[in-house]
Amino acid sequence: MAVVTREQYFDAAMDVLATKGAGALTIAALCSRFEVTMGSFYHHFRNVDAFVDALLRHWETEQTHRVVELTASGNGSAQKTKILRDFCLQLPHESEAAIRAWAATNPRVALVQRRVDDARLAAVRDVLAPLVSPADVEHLALVAMALLVGLQSWRSPLDRQELERVLDDLDRMLRHYRRRARA
Repeated sequence: MAVVTREQYFDAAMDVLATKGAGALTIAALCSRFEVTMGSFYHHFRNVDAFVDALLRHWETEQTHRVVELTASGNGSAQKTKILRDFCLQLPHESEAAIRAWAATNPRVALVQRRVDDARLAAVRDVLAPLVSPADVEHLALVAMALLVGLQSWRSPLDRQELERVLDDLDRMLRHYRRRARA
């Protein structure tokens, strides 16, 4: 009998979210992916609600807290900006779009989604603060978040090359604001 870890259940759940949406995220669907009994699932999680809470904590930690830690540890603005860009490119965009859709109907998911957005927005502000005028930080952080969330919600699957081009445009915009701040 296969041994399935909590992390494997989380990865499978993110795949289910990306491909089929939150409505398809069931214990039976997860267990059938691994060809294990539901006992395997219950070995790790008390019930589906406990699993959802753990999945959301895992997502929040892996896809948000990690970037905050990485950008804080970066040396200099250029490195922090690159860390943030790389983070944006590696996100599980289709899963995140599904989580956003799920948040529209589930208050528990919505609460975590808001925390994730707030933490990411704060990380973007922190990276931008030394680069542009204080008056421009909030605006540029909002533009960056709107671009990411907008593409995630609009395009599925998200074209990574298109995202790279949008991030290049954002970088050009940032350079314009940096020059303006220095003038």
